[in-house]
Amino acid sequence: MKSNLIASDNLDLTTNLSIDQLKNTAFTITPRPIQLNGATPFISVSAAWYETNDKPGNTTLAIRFSTNGSAWDSWTDFKLYDHFEKGRFTETSTQMYIDKKYTYYQLQVNSNLLHEGLNIHAILINFYNPGYDLKACSNSVNRYDQRRVSTESCTCFKPNYVSRAKWNCLYVPTPTAKQAITHIILHHSGGPALSASWEATVLSLWNTSTITYGYTDIAYNWLIAPDGTIYEGRVYNGIESPGDHFCNADAQTIGICMLGSYDDQQITLKAKSALIQLLTWKSCLWELNPEEITYLASLGSLQRTIEGHRLGCQTACPGDSLQSLIPRLRSAVNTELKRTCFSTPIYDQKATLQMTCYPNPSTHQLYLNGYVPQNQLSYYQILSMDGRILKSKTLTVSGSFNEKVKGWDQFKPGVYCVLLTESNHTIRQKVIKL
Repeated sequence: MKSNLIASDNLDLTTNLSIDQLKNTAFTITPRPIQLNGATPFISVSAAWYETNDKPGNTTLAIRFSTNGSAWDSWTDFKLYDHFEKGRFTETSTQMYIDKKYTYYQLQVNSNLLHEGLNIHAILINFYNPGYDLKACSNSVNRYDQRRVSTESCTCFKPNYVSRAKWNCLYVPTPTAKQAITHIILHHSGGPALSASWEATVLSLWNTSTITYGYTDIAYNWLIAPDGTIYEGRVYNGIESPGDHFCNADAQTIGICMLGSYDDQQITLKAKSALIQLLTWKSCLWELNPEEITYLASLGSLQRTIEGHRLGCQTACPGDSLQSLIPRLRSAVNTELKRTCFSTPIYDQKATLQMTCYPNPSTHQLYLNGYVPQNQLSYYQILSMDGRILKSKTLTVSGSFNEKVKGWDQFKPGVYCVLLTESNHTIRQKVIKL
C-alpha cells in the first residue's frame, strides 16, 4: 500500500494497521487515470470494499475527479448502499454519475471510525462506459415490445416497454424456472431524476449490480424512468427471475424500481401512469388482488400484495414520498382491473341491462347483442385501454337489440373496452381485435 499513498494519518505503513486504535485512520491514494476511451453519455462510478469486522460505519470513501490530473474538483463521499445483499465484499456504495470529460480520479479513505482498528483488505472502484454496450445493441430489435395483448390467461392491457434485448443485448439473462408471484415490491434507485439517456442509466445499474455487488444480473425485474418509459429487467423469455432486491426474501416477488430518488420528491405523472399500467398488467397476469393481504412465504407472514422495499428490512427505500403513495396505487390498480381487465360479459341483474360482444376475438366485424329496459335512453362506447373514447353511439331501441359496430374494421389490433350505459347503470366487456 505504501507506494500508492501520498498522505496518511494514524497509519502504520509497515503493517497497514492503525497506530492508535482509539483514533481515526485516514489515507489518500495517488491519482490514477480513468481508463475509458470515448465514454458516452456519462461515466458511472461505484465502490465496494472488504472489511474483516464488517461493521457499517467504520469506513467512508471519498473520491474526486480531474480532466488533466492537476486541477481537481471537490471531494465527494460515496453513499453507502444500505440494502446490499452480501457477496464477495462486505460494503458497497450506490452509483454516482460523472461527466464523460473526466480522465483522472483520486481516492481518500477514512477508517477506524468505530475505533476498533483498521481492517480493510480490498477496495474496488468500478468505472463504466454504458455507451460502449448501447452502441452494440442499437440495431438489435425494435425499441418497444409491441405485443399489446398478453398471450397468457390475462387479456389485460399490456403496456409498451423497452425490451431487454434493446438495452442489454450482449448479456442474456440466465434461464430460470417459472415461479408463482404473490407480491410486488416497489423500489427507487436513489439516483438523479434527470439523465442524458435512461437506457444508459439502466445499463449502468446492471453493471453495478453484476460487477460491484456481485449479483448474477440486474437486481430488479422492471424499471420505470421519470419520462414514463418502462424497461424490462431480470426477465427471461417472459418469466420474471427471482431478483436481488428484497433483503434476501426475493422468492415469489417481482421487484419494480422507479428511477430517481423519492425521499421528498414526487414521482412524475408519466411515471405514475406507467407504474399503474405495469402493476395492473402484472396483477391481472398473476391473479393478484392489489388491496388484499396474503401470505408471503419468503417472510413467513401476511403482507399486502403491493408493498415497498422497507417492508423486508431496515432501509429508506423506496423513499418516504413513494411509500406514502402506495395505498393510492393499490386503489388505482384495483379500479383499473375492474374497469378494463376482464374477458367475460358482466350483467347488471337489478336493471336487467345485458350485453354480449361477438365474435370475441374478432377481425373485421363486431356485433353487440343484449337487452335494454324499455323507455330508457341508452348508449354504448368503445374505449382504448388507456381510457380514450374512440366511438360513442346512442341506441334508439329498447328491449332486445343486435347492433353491428360500424367502422370496426378500421380499428387497429389490440384490446378495447365496450361500455353499455342506461340511466345510472353501466356494464362493460373487453374485446380483442385481431
